[in-house]
Amino acid sequence: LLADRADGQSRMAEARPALGDVAGAEAALDRALELQPTWVPALVNLADLRRATGRDAEGGELLARALALAPDSADALVARALWLVRQGRREAAVPLLARASALEPAAPERAYLHAVALSSTGRPEDALDVLDAALALRPDAASLAQLAAGIARDLGDEARAVRYLARPGAPEP
Repeated sequence: LLADRADGQSRMAEARPALGDVAGAEAALDRALELQPTWVPALVNLADLRRATGRDAEGGELLARALALAPDSADALVARALWLVRQGRREAAVPLLARASALEPAAPERAYLHAVALSSTGRPEDALDVLDAALALRPDAASLAQLAAGIARDLGDEARAVRYLARPGAPEP
């Protein structure tokens, strides 16, 4: 019965690469999409599997389909953004990461990716604004404080960097 459902096929595909059965994982994800062509998790996971097997270019169409079906899926937005980065299109990734971060404001990993994208596209002050907003929601997010400190240090603002590292839960300087 699990095999007759898209979510069941997706779950069966999850463990197979770790067991060395990449072809089985791909077949299960293909089957999931046969059962339910609009199953966004299978599209995202299949794109990731193709990336892991050296066929990253094929993932773009899968991720575009996923976003067309679920424009409010933070996972699909992040996956597409990371695909764009790997294609050398960092600027195009920024709005997708901004949207993912806005959809899940309490998820530090979303803000982290958005801030890295902003900083790497020459917008470090915007990156710090994103990190400040995220740290207001998650003051215990050490990774955000560490990233903010690094960006502030790169801007030559040592005092600001120290303030980020002095936050509760921040890593040792």
